[in-house]
Amino acid sequence: MRRHPTGSTGRGSTQTALGEALGYEKTYICLLETGRRTLADVVARRRIAACLGIPAHVLGATDPADADFACMIAFAPPTLAARPPTLGESASRTP
Repeated sequence: MRRHPTGSTGRGSTQTALGEALGYEKTYICLLETGRRTLADVVARRRIAACLGIPAHVLGATDPADADFACMIAFAPPTLAARPPTLGESASRTP
């Protein structure tokens, strides 16, 4: 989780409110947000994603039924294989 300049964890949610919704202490949410703690529990990652209103795969909790994740997997290889144009080349070149 990344802290916004307003002190919230996103979509208007504060660390305190998110912690209360999930049953965690505010300090634990802060540790997760700053990367000083990690969360390996996929179910907990899905709960956090649901509270934040973001797709679960953003937090590393994948679900085969997740359409966003399926699209990312389907289109990632050709996108990653494409070489970006260098200076002087046209951005519309064909590989």
